[in-house]
Amino acid sequence: MGFRTAACRAAPMFLFLISHLAQTAGFPGQQYHPDDQLVWISAARPTFRAFQAREWHFEVGGVLQTAKYRVVLEISFEGQPLYSTVRYLQSEQDRVSISFELPGMEPWKRSLNLRVYDEAPNLDIETALLAVRMLDVQIASLPDPKPSDVIHGAISCRAETLVWDSAENTNSETLRELHGAANSGEQISLVSVASIDRSLVALQVAASWEGPLAYALYARSVEEELALRKFVLKDLGPSCEARGQGLKVLLVSMCHEHGEEESVLAFPINFLRSAAVQAAATDLVLYSDMDFLPSAGASQVLKSAVNARVRNGTAVLVVPCFMTTEQSPLLQPPRISCTPQGVLEVATTPLTKVQIRSMFEAGIAEVPSTPCCFHMHCPVDYVRWLENTTDEAYEIQYTM
Repeated sequence: MGFRTAACRAAPMFLFLISHLAQTAGFPGQQYHPDDQLVWISAARPTFRAFQAREWHFEVGGVLQTAKYRVVLEISFEGQPLYSTVRYLQSEQDRVSISFELPGMEPWKRSLNLRVYDEAPNLDIETALLAVRMLDVQIASLPDPKPSDVIHGAISCRAETLVWDSAENTNSETLRELHGAANSGEQISLVSVASIDRSLVALQVAASWEGPLAYALYARSVEEELALRKFVLKDLGPSCEARGQGLKVLLVSMCHEHGEEESVLAFPINFLRSAAVQAAATDLVLYSDMDFLPSAGASQVLKSAVNARVRNGTAVLVVPCFMTTEQSPLLQPPRISCTPQGVLEVATTPLTKVQIRSMFEAGIAEVPSTPCCFHMHCPVDYVRWLENTTDEAYEIQYTM
C-alpha cells in the first residue's frame, strides 16, 4: 500500500510590490535598488505531508546585478513565528531561482511569508522592503491509510504497507508504495514484530542492525494505528534513512477471527511473524523477536556464513541467543538525541562476543533454559559456541 499526496486547502494569497525612494548614498560596488524597478516573487503553494521536510522552489525577479538583496522566509501559526531562514542574493540575472528547505511540521494550518529586502546600508526595515509573498497552507494530517483485508486462515486484519526507501539518498520525500521489491543481492533483512508499547525498543533494534529491516507493527485500535503511523513517519523512518538503512513496515490493525468483528485479537503473534517475513524486501531474512538486540557486525557475519554454508544446499542458519538478568546494563533505556533537522539519533553500545562471554561468566547473561525453551536452544551447543574464537559457523542437528 502507499500514500496519496496530501492536497493543501485553497487559501487567499497576496502579492505586494513595494518600492522605496531612490537613495543616493552607497559604497563602491553596490547600489541601492532604484525606486522605479519593481521586484516580484513567483511562488506556487507547496504541498505538505505531516512531519516531512521538503524543498520549496520559487523565483525572484526584477533584481539588479549592482544591488544586493536579502530573502527571508518566515513560517507562522496564528501570527506567532515558528521558523525563519535567510538567503542573500546577488545575481547577474534579473530573474533568479531560489530554494528553501522547509522543516517537517505538525498537521495544521501554517502561513508562509516570503520577503525581499534591499541589503544596501543605512536603510530602515520598512524602506528596505521590496516585495512580499504570503501563502496560507494546510498541512494535512497523517496520510489516510489505504487498508486491505488480509486473510490468514480464520483471521482477518486491516493492513497498510509503509516503505522508507533509503536507496534514493535524498532529503525529499522517500515514502513510496513498493509492489514486490527487487532482490537485494546478498543482503539480509532483520524481521521482527511489535505493538506500540515496544516502539522504543524497535528504534534501538534498528540502530543496532547494519542492514535492511522489515517490521510488522500491530495496532489494537484506530488510536494505536494513528500513533504507530506517526511513529514510523516521524521517528523510525527518518532515523533509518539517516543511516542509509532500508525499512519496510507492515502496519496491521484490529485483527479478528472470521465472523467475530467485535472481538479484536490482543496480539496474533504467529500471523504477524509470517506477515513480517513476507514483507521483507530481500530473499534472506533473520527473524528475531523485538526483545533481542543483534550483536555488532551481525549482518556481515551472517552473510559470510550464508555464502559459505547455506547457498549450496538446503540448510537453516541458527543464531545463538542469550537472556539477561535484571542486573544487565543492556536493560538500560537507549540514549536518544535529536539532530538540528529533527531526526532521532539512537546511541547504541556495540555488543561483542567477548562482552557476552564476560556477562555469561558474571551470571548476568544466561542460556534460555526454561522447560518451554530448552528443546529449542539445546542443540546450539553453547559450550562450543562460547569457546569458539572465530566467527565460523559449525553444523548441528536441529529438528524443527
